[in-house]
Amino acid sequence: MQMISPAKKEFIEFMMSADVLRFGEFTTKSGRLSPYFVNTGNYRTGAQIATLGKFYAQCIMDNCGDNFDAMFGPAYKGIPLAVSAAASLFRNYDRDLPYCFNRKEAKDHGEGGSMVGYKPQDGDDVAIVEDVVTAGTAVRESIELFKHVADVNMKALFVSVDRMERGTRECSTLDELREDYGIQVFPIVTVREVISFLHNNPIDGKVYIDDDMKAKMEAGRQGKTPRPPRRAEGGIRGELVPPGKRGARTRRAVPAGTARVLDGGLSGEVRGQGLIYRKLELKGP
Repeated sequence: MQMISPAKKEFIEFMMSADVLRFGEFTTKSGRLSPYFVNTGNYRTGAQIATLGKFYAQCIMDNCGDNFDAMFGPAYKGIPLAVSAAASLFRNYDRDLPYCFNRKEAKDHGEGGSMVGYKPQDGDDVAIVEDVVTAGTAVRESIELFKHVADVNMKALFVSVDRMERGTRECSTLDELREDYGIQVFPIVTVREVISFLHNNPIDGKVYIDDDMKAKMEAGRQGKTPRPPRRAEGGIRGELVPPGKRGARTRRAVPAGTARVLDGGLSGEVRGQGLIYRKLELKGP
C-alpha cells in the first residue's frame, strides 16, 4: 500500500463527505467514460469552500509558494476555487496574490472584456486553479483564451485530483503539458493515492473502491476506458491528424451524425466540442 500523508487522507475524506468524489459511470469533459467523477460543483456551504481553499493554499505553498503573479480560475467551476485559494493564502500565509476569472461570453457594456478581477499584463506568470486534470483540456482552453488577453506565461496548474491518465498521445497528460507548454501540474491528491487509501477501506460503513472498482479505475489510467458515442453538430470544422505526422493536417467538415470511437487509424479533434477522437465513424443525420 502506498504511504499517504494525513493531510491527503483528510482531503479524500473531505471530498467523500461533500459528495464531490463519486463512483458510478460518468463522461469526463474530454469525452472519456470514467467509473468515478470529481464534481467540485457539489461544494455548497461556506465551511466547505473555506476548507477547500485551505487545501489549495497548502498545495500552492508546498509546491510553488507565491512565485507567480496571479491566479486564474476558468469559468465556471474554477472561479470559486481561485477565490477560496486566494483568500486562504492571505488568511493563513499572509500572501496577498491577485486572482482573475473569465466570462463565458465577453461583456460589451460597462468595463467590457472577457476577464473579471485582476487584469493580466504581458509577461505575467499565471497559475491556473482547476478541479481535475484528465486530458489537459482546461489548460489548452485557458492558453487559447489568454492569447486574446495578454502575453502571459502559464506557469503552473493546481488541481484537486490528478487522474493520471494518458493524454491525447502515447504519453501521460502531465508529460504532454510539460512538453507542449512547459507547465507544471500540482495536485492535492492523485488517483493512485485515492485508490490506495479507499481500496477495501470502508467510509461510514461502505466500501467504495473494491477490487472491481480498483480494476476499472486503473484501466482508465492506462487509457483503456472507452469513449461514449457523441453527437457531432452539423457544420463544425474538424481536423484529422495522421498518427506520427503532427504537422500534416487535413481539414474536413463534420456532418451531423453520431461519432463513434474506434481503435487505431486517424486521430481528430472536433473543434467547438472539446472532444478528441481516435477515429470518427459518422452514422445517420
